Amino acid sequence: MVKLAEKERDSLEDVKNEAEAYMLKELSLLKWAKIQENHKTLKEIEVVHKKYIKRQEELGNDLLNCKEEFKEFERQDVKYGEDLKHKKQKIKKLEDKLNKDSSKIEHLTKEWEESTNMIPKLEDDIPKLQKLLLDEERVLEDIVLSEFKIFLKKLKNYLL
Repeated sequence: MVKLAEKERDSLEDVKNEAEAYMLKELSLLKWAKIQENHKTLKEIEVVHKKYIKRQEELGNDLLNCKEEFKEFERQDVKYGEDLKHKKQKIKKLEDKLNKDSSKIEHLTKEWEESTNMIPKLEDDIPKLQKLLLDEERVLEDIVLSEFKIFLKKLKNYLL
């Protein structure tokens, strides 16, 4: 009976060993399948990761380009600001000159009007002044003649 039990135990031992071997193979296959599945998932993740890395590089390059463009816009803004400042100063100077010139024109126009208004009066005064000049010339002539006569008289007396 012991031998029968040992025999049965030996036959069960073989079945047990076969079952263990089968279970180890199944476990190994499950691990292999899991590794393959994980490897496949890893490859998919790597593909997605590479897409994100590529997109990140593109965005990084875009960011650098935008920063450069922004710097250029800032430079242009400063230049345009300076230009605007100079143009405003120039406009102010021109406005001041315009005001000064306008004032001068206004003054000259006023003088011209006054002169134009004086012309008829001065033209009216010409005959009077001509007559006065003639009268004064006669008086001067008389004075000169009289002085000359006195001089001649003195000269005559001196010579005699």
